[in-house]
Amino acid sequence: MQEWLGNKSLNVLEWPSQSLNLNPIEHLWRDLKIAVHRRSQSNLTELDRIYIEEWEKLPKYRDGQPLPTLKNKCTETERESVGRITLSNITQLVLSHNKLTTIPANVADLKNLEVLNVFNNQIEELPTQISSLQKLKHLNLGMNRMSTLPRGFGSLPALEVLDLTYNNLNESSLPGNFFYLTTLRALYLSDNDFEMLPPDIGKLGKLQILSLRDNDLISLPKEIGDLAQLKELHIQGNRLTVLPPELGNLDLTGPKQVFKAENNPPTSKSQAQSRMRRVAGAESQMQSRRRRVQSRRCRVADAESQAQSRRCRVAGAESQAQSRRRRCRRRTKASEHLSTYSIKQTPTSPQWPRPESCVRTSGIKL
Repeated sequence: MQEWLGNKSLNVLEWPSQSLNLNPIEHLWRDLKIAVHRRSQSNLTELDRIYIEEWEKLPKYRDGQPLPTLKNKCTETERESVGRITLSNITQLVLSHNKLTTIPANVADLKNLEVLNVFNNQIEELPTQISSLQKLKHLNLGMNRMSTLPRGFGSLPALEVLDLTYNNLNESSLPGNFFYLTTLRALYLSDNDFEMLPPDIGKLGKLQILSLRDNDLISLPKEIGDLAQLKELHIQGNRLTVLPPELGNLDLTGPKQVFKAENNPPTSKSQAQSRMRRVAGAESQMQSRRRRVQSRRCRVADAESQAQSRRCRVAGAESQAQSRRRRCRRRTKASEHLSTYSIKQTPTSPQWPRPESCVRTSGIKL
């Protein structure tokens, strides 16, 4: 156990085997356990009653000295352990749903902190020392009362997710190096007071999620088209009347992409007509693409049918050749059979002996 705790970098409170402070407490619990085990109990209520009764019967002195109370024991133990316990190994700190008004400056002592969640508090400002958390990856500051971010906030080298929703931030609240957070993958700025987005947003090349919902945005910078890895864009609930054409550089129309822009004010009649024309043009392009795909499919189907007909012709030719070979074999066999049969069935002239009566004797001298 000691080795396992050491591998986990956990500080272990010293507990000497002959400690005058802790051993009497151990003996006290041992005596209580033995006394309770000597009595029989049938349910939890009876067990609780027996514990109370046996506790009252325990002696208040041992070896002529009063037993230390649990409160004194904890106080003395805490006093002895001052300076031994360190929080530098903490990696996650969740303080959400409280009434915190500030974050202490010594938060910078948490050198290994990776996740800090202070959602739903009453924090109005952050200490500048928070930028010293070199391993911080996830920072949730949502639903607080912040109107500005500290100087040097953009020097968090490992930050990947930043949640600043439900605050009082605007474009002037961001420090000059805010967009140096080039490791950001998700940035949540919803429910704030942004009227414009700084052009430096294009520096966040690894950004995949950008949420600007429910602000006062009247325009978006053209640099937003430089976010090549963006997969989710939420701009609903703003005052946008026109979108930058560079937004078309982003791939936000796939099945895994999200683009939401509803609940913006209605545009003028000319803008609405131009938008309708663009939509109609996009639909016609989609239809032409569908037609091209359909024609390609038809050509492929025709090629397949031609190949099938060729295979059929080849199969027919092979069948005809086989039938010809069979006819030739039958004819050959038939001719051989006929020649053999004719040889066997040809009659021969028998040499019958002539009778003596038929022998002509005329002119013959006997």
